[in-house]
Amino acid sequence: MRKHDEEACQIQLEVWIYQIAGNDQLSFRQLHDTIYFNMLAIVLNIIRRRELAEEVVQEGFIAIWMHASSYRCNMSTPMAWLSTIMRNKAHDLYRKQTRSIPEVSYDINDNAPSPYTDNTESRLQALNDGRILAQCLPLLDSLQRQTISLCYFGDLTQYEVAARLDRPIGTVKTAIRRGLAKMRVLANGDRLAE
Repeated sequence: MRKHDEEACQIQLEVWIYQIAGNDQLSFRQLHDTIYFNMLAIVLNIIRRRELAEEVVQEGFIAIWMHASSYRCNMSTPMAWLSTIMRNKAHDLYRKQTRSIPEVSYDINDNAPSPYTDNTESRLQALNDGRILAQCLPLLDSLQRQTISLCYFGDLTQYEVAARLDRPIGTVKTAIRRGLAKMRVLANGDRLAE
């Protein structure tokens, strides 16, 4: 009997999601009222502060409203899809709280090695790498510079960069690949003065 109830619940969630894709506000309210506390519990496991968790859940419900048409029943269960949206929103906030993305600076001194390092050779290599980087990044096109900066300095995955820039993942991967190839050519070429 329990399995039957669970299947009925999943079917109801699926129906609401499809109705929400058609901008049905009543279905959205019913979905919200039915799963709110389940979603809050998921988010509270990641974000330990209730007031922040409640904000994340509300952002998650906005995302559900905006992206309900992207739900595919053959790809996941409704609850898995809904939970993933909430988890992703919670992880986004958690990452923002634990680290901020550094501004990319092209100042050579920003890449200087620590004065506490005793290895002179590694200090010289780091300084040289910083110079090369400072000279190469400005020569890239805007998308290449932005994607590489977010991936390598912002410590984001390519998928996170695509989401942040609202670009297709293929576009982001291509921009990174071409940008790195261009930097390699520039670093090995004679366009860069030492």
